Amino acid sequence: MKYICIKIAACALLSVQNICAEELRISIGNYNTKMLDSGFDFISVGAGYSLNDTFDIEAQFDHGTDGEKFVPCTCPVGYYCAAVMRTLDYKNAAGLYFVGNVVKNDRVRLFLRAGFIKQSIKDSFNVFKTSQAGIGYGAGVEYRLDPFNGVQLDYTRYDQTQGFYSDALRVSYVRRLGK
Repeated sequence: MKYICIKIAACALLSVQNICAEELRISIGNYNTKMLDSGFDFISVGAGYSLNDTFDIEAQFDHGTDGEKFVPCTCPVGYYCAAVMRTLDYKNAAGLYFVGNVVKNDRVRLFLRAGFIKQSIKDSFNVFKTSQAGIGYGAGVEYRLDPFNGVQLDYTRYDQTQGFYSDALRVSYVRRLGK
């Protein structure tokens, strides 16, 4: 299902080439995060706007595709308790980032980013709130295949207010809009 959604969104991105300024870009991709010894997959959609050659702003929305997933529970002595069945359902996440471009030319963009993130998680033990806020920070690279199309790879670390964190890797198709 997620691959069908990615194909539909990619076709929609290709059809809106000349409606926006050149500084606007949109992306869609697959995003994987690791938390509590389990991996979770997402469909990720983002939009970015270049303020100038050095700074951008980006918004990102991620929708979980795994549903509930078993997460091993650690006993106090460090052994996994097979009798304890804990599940997490990583629903979605939304973030707003400030981006600093380290290198930006016609083909390659290397960047650092930091911003605010809000995640929605369901925990069968009710340890985590249904919605957590925190910060996200990371780095990435975008390679342009031509003036409008590119591929982006980025890593982001999410730190929530409860001392909980997750690491994420995202691969995206990027479409620059404009003339």
